[in-house]
Amino acid sequence: MERVVYLLGAGFSAPLGIPVMSNFLTRSRDLYRSDPTRFAHFKEVFDTINELSVVKNFYSADLFNIEEILSILEMREYLEGGSLKDSFLQYIRDVITHYTPTCVPCAPNKLPGNWRDWLFSNPDDRSSRIWEGYGRFVGSLCNLVFTQRQPRGGGLSYAEIDCVQTANAEIQYSIVTLNYDCVPESIVSFINANYSRSAGDIKLRIAKLHGSTDSGVIVPPTWAKGVNKTIVPAWKQAYEDLTQTNHLRVIGFSLPTADAYVKYLLKSAVIKAEHLKTVDVLCLDDKNGSVKQRYDDFMEFSYYRFANRSCVDYLDLIVKDTKPSQ
Repeated sequence: MERVVYLLGAGFSAPLGIPVMSNFLTRSRDLYRSDPTRFAHFKEVFDTINELSVVKNFYSADLFNIEEILSILEMREYLEGGSLKDSFLQYIRDVITHYTPTCVPCAPNKLPGNWRDWLFSNPDDRSSRIWEGYGRFVGSLCNLVFTQRQPRGGGLSYAEIDCVQTANAEIQYSIVTLNYDCVPESIVSFINANYSRSAGDIKLRIAKLHGSTDSGVIVPPTWAKGVNKTIVPAWKQAYEDLTQTNHLRVIGFSLPTADAYVKYLLKSAVIKAEHLKTVDVLCLDDKNGSVKQRYDDFMEFSYYRFANRSCVDYLDLIVKDTKPSQ
């Protein structure tokens, strides 16, 4: 059996409109202005950030990047015997949650006759079409088979379509993600909430290295993010999967300098990964080619490939190539 691990970075979720570290602060300010009452607790965060302006009088600092901002704050709190306030963690959780869209199902008994083209999207809401790629991606990882019970025309209901997670004797997939959002899980939830599942609920193997908006555990994107004990189980699961993988596929992770701990996770796991065959990286590069350069400097493996492509390009290919069961 071949084992495949997908390592997902912010670039995987960004096409859905979810903020990344570089625009997190700007997007959160927009959110605050849209509803200053609901997001009143953001003000404490913004006031604290404004206090950091003195740093630029002495050192180079990107005070529009939330990772650098929170790293400075956490270092100060750590040395003074404290930790980042809960308000900062709630701030991160609220911004991610607000900007994470949801899969919208078709109206009852309104699935079109060509329902196989709209497994995860809604023909009455064309903006939902982007979910088709994400859904097909998760569906392929879960080995899903969709079958219409009694073939007929349009006006179907989800209950008339059975979704089964089949055993795959050839390939086993898992996800290791650096993202807080619940995009992969939302696909599974969409299926379990709508489609008929005669064989039981669909399950996805996923390890979330920074915590998750739905778990209450959020590990701030700072210099200390690799040592938080609350996410040790997720790290152990990621390590286990990486030690057993035959193919590592990285999507939307730019290998930033601040994420050196991910390099050490990969290095420690590969010691036991006796049958690693390929490493494929798909990530948008900048005009200077710095992302590819970081990977080229990091990788010594002969079977490593880098593709300067968007996650959307990859998902579009999956939509074209993945044909649900008839």
